[in-house]
Amino acid sequence: MQAVCIDIWPAFENSVRKHAPQAEIVSNKFHIAKHLNDTVHKVRRAEHKELKAKGDHRLTGTRQLWLFHPENLGDSRQDEFTQLRNQQRQTSRAWAIKHDFRWFREYPDADSAREFFEDWYSWPTRPRLPPVNGVATRLRERPENILTCFRHHTSNPSAEGSHSRIQSIQANAHGFRNFRHYRIRILFFCGKFKLPPAID
Repeated sequence: MQAVCIDIWPAFENSVRKHAPQAEIVSNKFHIAKHLNDTVHKVRRAEHKELKAKGDHRLTGTRQLWLFHPENLGDSRQDEFTQLRNQQRQTSRAWAIKHDFRWFREYPDADSAREFFEDWYSWPTRPRLPPVNGVATRLRERPENILTCFRHHTSNPSAEGSHSRIQSIQANAHGFRNFRHYRIRILFFCGKFKLPPAID
């Protein structure tokens, strides 16, 4: 095994170091994007609460605006988002930090990406936004894990899809009293078995 693509949480890295010490760790770019999106949501929620206490409802109903790419919004919502973004609130700064990180994946090699990351990292450490600072610090602690994606072009959407399917199986059954039944259900729905009808 040459590489393992995982989330950026330390528990996953510790498990790989224990069970596959020879493998390089690749931080999943989709999970990084999700964590950065989550930081924007946390900053928006805290700022929205603060503004509402003052009778200001400008952030009401804007959650999805900060999560979608501006090009995927309709014209009217693009105008609304542009006005909000230009107000230089905490949420708009968190969004700009998240949005700027997308260029990391566009660099042709690890060396140029490293230079970009060092410049980018100095940005989220300045605005004093704890959720953003937390994710940026976690990335900064293991920069080699996000740079390995330039050597190993790997990701794990199929594993994530299977995990989501397993969660749905458990939720639809409202839990299982017997692990054997749970395992059979997972193998049946996720194992891609072909079960033609029996013909007498």
